[in-house]
Amino acid sequence: MIEVTSLLTDSALGHHDELIKSFNQSIEKIKQTGTEASQQQQCLLAQLQQSVDLAFVVQSGLERWRRQLKLYGINVRSTQIFDQSGVMVRSYLKDMVAQALDSVLEFKLKKEGPLVVMRKDQKKRFDD
Repeated sequence: MIEVTSLLTDSALGHHDELIKSFNQSIEKIKQTGTEASQQQQCLLAQLQQSVDLAFVVQSGLERWRRQLKLYGINVRSTQIFDQSGVMVRSYLKDMVAQALDSVLEFKLKKEGPLVVMRKDQKKRFDD
């Protein structure tokens, strides 16, 4: 399902590229009709420019979605690999996550950030 959604996102990005190109071509045609553009043409030009801006916003959102989807797919595949490789790897990862969370909790209880604690540790090493 992730791969299908990714392909659909790529297709939507292609359609948005075509839409933006056609908007830009329409804007150029209106600009080429001459400097004496009527009020109606100016209004149409402004609407087309707004449409191009909206298309860029949608395209940016689609790009962001595509990147997030790709990362999610990589995470799912790596999780499947860990699940297939056995319990030992999963327990190691679980222990590492638990250890990291414990250290974060310890920093919070001390009301010091991890950088402050690291600097203090380095300072102790230099003093010793």
